[in-house]
Amino acid sequence: MLNKLYTPVLAISAAISCFQYDLNIWCLGVLFLIVLLTRLTGKMTELGNFALMLFVFFLLFTVALSVNIVYPGMLILIATGLVALIFTQGPEWSELYFGRGDFRAFGKMALIAACLFSLMFGVWIYLKQGQYTNPVPTALPLDALVIVGIGFAFYVAIMEETLFRSFFFQRASSAAGPVVAIFTQGIVYGMMYSALPFMNGPSGMMMGAIYGCGLGVLVHKSNSIYLAIFVHFIVSLITFIELSVLGRMHAA
Repeated sequence: MLNKLYTPVLAISAAISCFQYDLNIWCLGVLFLIVLLTRLTGKMTELGNFALMLFVFFLLFTVALSVNIVYPGMLILIATGLVALIFTQGPEWSELYFGRGDFRAFGKMALIAACLFSLMFGVWIYLKQGQYTNPVPTALPLDALVIVGIGFAFYVAIMEETLFRSFFFQRASSAAGPVVAIFTQGIVYGMMYSALPFMNGPSGMMMGAIYGCGLGVLVHKSNSIYLAIFVHFIVSLITFIELSVLGRMHAA
């Protein structure tokens, strides 16, 4: 029962400390102490495993920032560290939602989610014009821009879903159950937007949290990460296209 309270509090507190207030060293110190205490006492081991994953995540996030590796480049560094953690401590890959799952039964749900989330982000981008810096390199030739857009959408979808809806969700679910895990990973995912150069205001973080929770539900229902990757790819690609069009219109 306590894990259902401690898991979201721990994750959200760590996210606030690192994403909002740059208290990375304090955050890492607290997470390290929690891991150490759970190892020494042999109690609340699942919470300790979750804290260890958070420690590795925010340690690599801090390292990336210290050497000027920003989003989305930092994702590959963080993913590499968490893959190493999974290989050394488990669980098995079959428990990380990389199986086929119930793919067909939730395909329609995935298409609806892709449409709704694309609309949500699309409306935000249109209404907030002039309030953000367009991150798309619109000066590139059209053929190069198409390649960049597809590559970006593919990379972000795989990296973020692996980090949040696989590694993060599995550890949180083991510690506190799937319902708590869905909301925890979604809120932390939304708070990550505050560390991004784009959509980093309160409304962007709120949409990121809704998006993350929705993808978490899809992974839980289908027992597979692949539909979430598909939705994420579609949403990222449509968002990239809209930003490209708006950027070229303003440059004209």
